[in-house]
Amino acid sequence: MDETDAEKKTAKKPTTAKKPTAPKKPRHRPRAVVGKPSPTHKPTPELRTKVSNWAEVGTSHDVIALELGIHKETLYKYYRQELDDAPQRGVAKVANALYEKAIKGDTVSMIFYLKTRGKWREKHDDEKPVKGEGVDVREIVYELLRRKLLG
Repeated sequence: MDETDAEKKTAKKPTTAKKPTAPKKPRHRPRAVVGKPSPTHKPTPELRTKVSNWAEVGTSHDVIALELGIHKETLYKYYRQELDDAPQRGVAKVANALYEKAIKGDTVSMIFYLKTRGKWREKHDDEKPVKGEGVDVREIVYELLRRKLLG
């Protein structure tokens, strides 16, 4: 309590040391520089397989280029064939799996397949039948279920 007002003003307050902070890590890989395709990129069979697999499952071209660390134009320059062919292979695999399930007797798959590929449709009670327009799916499904249940 001996301190005077002058001493109070000149006395330094104790400071707490700031903890050093680590630099923030980027959430994503840095994007490739926008511009012309990179002349230094060398596609390998392994990279072609990766690009093909990503494109087959529907990965966007932006994401594929980002994963490879290249510009989108470079992706198109070196991997055009994989980008064009892979999506159709993916659809074909799913269609084949659906077909196999339908052939094995999966009722939902059978209905979906017949409605989409066979142009079958359900007939509603308030509709008037139109000659040559679709088939009543309910009758066929009931028959299939009856056969399946009765063996």
